[in-house]
Amino acid sequence: MIKPNLRHFFQSDEWAEFQKALGKEVIEHSSDGWQYMAVKESGDGKVGHIFKRLYVPYGPSYSDTNALKQALNDLEKVATEAKVDYVRVEPVCTNLSDQISEISGYTKLPKAFQPSLTLIADLDRPFDEVLQDMTKTNKYLWNKISQNNLTFSVSDKPEDIDKFLQMMTATAKRTNTQLRDGAYLKVLFGTLGPKQVAHLAYVYHSGQPLAGALFVDDQLAKTRYYLYAGSFDEARQYNANSPLLTFLMKDAHDKGITSFDFFGVSPLDEPKHRWAGLSQFKRSFGGEERKYIGTWEKPIRSLRYKLMSLARKLA
Repeated sequence: MIKPNLRHFFQSDEWAEFQKALGKEVIEHSSDGWQYMAVKESGDGKVGHIFKRLYVPYGPSYSDTNALKQALNDLEKVATEAKVDYVRVEPVCTNLSDQISEISGYTKLPKAFQPSLTLIADLDRPFDEVLQDMTKTNKYLWNKISQNNLTFSVSDKPEDIDKFLQMMTATAKRTNTQLRDGAYLKVLFGTLGPKQVAHLAYVYHSGQPLAGALFVDDQLAKTRYYLYAGSFDEARQYNANSPLLTFLMKDAHDKGITSFDFFGVSPLDEPKHRWAGLSQFKRSFGGEERKYIGTWEKPIRSLRYKLMSLARKLA
C-alpha cells in the first residue's frame, strides 16, 4: 500500500520560493494538525483577472476534520485582512482514513484546478518488483536500451532548459495542444534547479537528444513528481519516452526515493478525456490511484464574488 505523504509538494517551502520568484505574495501558517501555503494572486482568464484570491494548491494539509476547520478559519481571517475576493482550496489529508468529501460553506468547482486523480508507484521495494508492474512492452524497451544505443542524463543547470523547451514546442505542435509556456518553466527550473530540487532528464540516441522530462524531488516525503515531458518527432522511432520514464523511476529508486507520482491521470471511465492517451501511457508503468477532493471556493467579498460568478457563466 502507498504511504500517505506528510503534505503535497505544492505546499512545500521550495514551491513557495518558486511562487515568490514568479512575483507572487506567499502566506504560510501552521498549527497543531494543519498547515498551509497560500498564494495571493489574480483569478483565471480575462474576466477573472480582475478579482483577487488566496489560492492554496493541494492544501491545506490536515490531520483530521477538526484540524481542517481550524486551518480554513485561519485562512479566511487572513483573506479578509488581505482584502481578496475569495479563497480557493484543495485540502489534502495526511491521514487517508479521515479524507472528507464535502467542505461546509464552500462550493466545489465543476472542474478541478489541479489534477484530482493521480497515479503513485511504490518504489520502496526491489526495482525488479517495480518492473514487474509494467507492461511487457515497457519492460522490453527497457531491456533494449543498449542495443538501441539509448543513453540518459540528468541536469540541474538552468542553461539546460532551452533544449527541453524546444522539445515542448515540438510536442505542442505535433499534438495540437497548449502546454506550459517557456517563461514559467524557466523560472521554475531557474529557481529550483540550483537547489537540486528540480531536474531535467534526457534520453539520447547515439548522442542526439530525443525526449526530456522536468521533474522535482520532494526529499521530505521521499517522492518524485513527473511534472512535464516533451520530445522531438524522432523519439517515436525508438519509443524513447518509455525508456526515459523507466529511467526516471530507477534513478529515483537508486536515490532512496520511495514514491513516484505521475502527477495526474484521467478517470478510466472517461475514454474521451483530453488526457486519456497520456494517462494510458502512465498507467502502463504500474502504480495505484490516489484521489483528491477537488477544488473548492468560498467568497470573502460576497458581492464581487457574485459578479465574478456571473461573468464566468456568461463567458
